[in-house]
Amino acid sequence: MTDKVESRPSSPWAKIVAGALCAGLVVWLGNSTRRQVARAAKRHNNDFECFMIGGRAVLNGEDIYEVRTEQRDRWFAFPQWFAMFMVPFELMGYTAASIAWPLLNLAALAGSCYWCLKLARGPDAPVPWPLLIVPALLVLRPLDSNFGNGQVNVLILALTCLGLYLYQKRLDTWAGVSLAAATLMKVTPALLIVYFAWKREWRVVIGAAIGAIILTLIVPMPLFGMRGGLDGTCYWLEERILVSTAGVQQEGYVPGQSLRTILYRTLTDSKAGSHTERDIRVNIVSMEPETVEIVSKTCAIGLILLLGLLTFGRGDRDDVPRTAAEFSLLLGVMLLASPYSRKAHFVLLMLPMTFAWSRLALAGGEFKGRKFLLGTTIACFVLTSLTAEFPFGGVVSEYFVALTCLGWGTLLLLLGIGSVLIGRRE
Repeated sequence: MTDKVESRPSSPWAKIVAGALCAGLVVWLGNSTRRQVARAAKRHNNDFECFMIGGRAVLNGEDIYEVRTEQRDRWFAFPQWFAMFMVPFELMGYTAASIAWPLLNLAALAGSCYWCLKLARGPDAPVPWPLLIVPALLVLRPLDSNFGNGQVNVLILALTCLGLYLYQKRLDTWAGVSLAAATLMKVTPALLIVYFAWKREWRVVIGAAIGAIILTLIVPMPLFGMRGGLDGTCYWLEERILVSTAGVQQEGYVPGQSLRTILYRTLTDSKAGSHTERDIRVNIVSMEPETVEIVSKTCAIGLILLLGLLTFGRGDRDDVPRTAAEFSLLLGVMLLASPYSRKAHFVLLMLPMTFAWSRLALAGGEFKGRKFLLGTTIACFVLTSLTAEFPFGGVVSEYFVALTCLGWGTLLLLLGIGSVLIGRRE
């Protein structure tokens, strides 16, 4: 069952405003990433340089997991296939890469906006081009973090949204391949594949297995051999993924904005800011870190189990609102439960925020939980925006980041979307 979606023609003014906003975003985000690539060319020690050294190691026949940036304090943290993906950027040099890398990310952003709208409104619903700006505006703060650091999270967002859209279009095997590619960049999206296994959508799971085999064994084979590809993937999982789950740094600092971070910063006497000389602490009690770690894992498991309960039963792609709500819950739980979630990772909120906006703005009539969804959506947007340096300044934003506002905002949004999903089941 698909809810009626109102279709309003775009006025000339709407097109002018949307066009101006699109142009502004392209210039702002593209220039932010371009500066990071240029900075990598000079200092050789930022996020983009960590990607480049992977491609450089492939060209030089070096071990991609042994190379370091110029200051020797950063390394390549992705699978072998992504190192091969970075080879063309290394070959073209930093000047050309300062154009190609922003264009690639902007194209991924445009695709993500389109696929999010399709997922939220239905595959057959029209998407007037002025609406394409809306999903990006809803997650401006995470986008700023991603583009401002030259990161890859928008590429992961695009692969994730594409996979879910292909599922919506009943191209299940290709959906699994796309989700496998997202998972084999950063492991967090693996929960998506678990979800489809839970829903007994076996063609998606088989597609994910095929995608994993292609990217971990077949693609690296010409350079690393099949055995080398398998060994490299195992090393990536053990040394770059599992080891980093410890994530407790000096003075008890736990990076990120996930549920684990929320609990550590509120329940232990630990430092809550890393990129500042100020000793920011926001705890309300002082529990032992070992106890909080147990609480954190228990809460993460509880969130996943609750998600499983709310999404129990076979999927019904024809029920667009329910499917989109489940996908939105899934991405939100994924961000909160994962110990890896940093500010830029929250670009994945694009789908939950787009779903909420679509239900509130475009769905005809009232529905159960509408006011609650409106409140939680506004709260999520405000909390995530507070972590930006503009307009409050760096000092204020540092405290909002320390308070894990992105995590709290996500939690509130999940409550709103969960209430809508429960209302549809009743």
